[in-house]
Amino acid sequence: MDKNLPVLLLRKLSLLPTQEVRLELNNELSQKIIDEALLNFDKKVIVILPKSTLEESPTITDLPNIGVLAHIKSC
Repeated sequence: MDKNLPVLLLRKLSLLPTQEVRLELNNELSQKIIDEALLNFDKKVIVILPKSTLEESPTITDLPNIGVLAHIKSC
């Protein structure tokens, strides 16, 4: 993929391809990421799960090299 997309970090949920989930976002940063995807990225976002869910503030090295391309259906 040669396009930059916003990245949404999920801690307690693994998202698989073709899976449909309903998310309740209580984090202001997560909501901004969704808003950005809706406005500028054709409702697409990359969803990833950190390597360690115990890490409070993961850095770029704590993130996996692969994620799931998600399409936002509604808000």
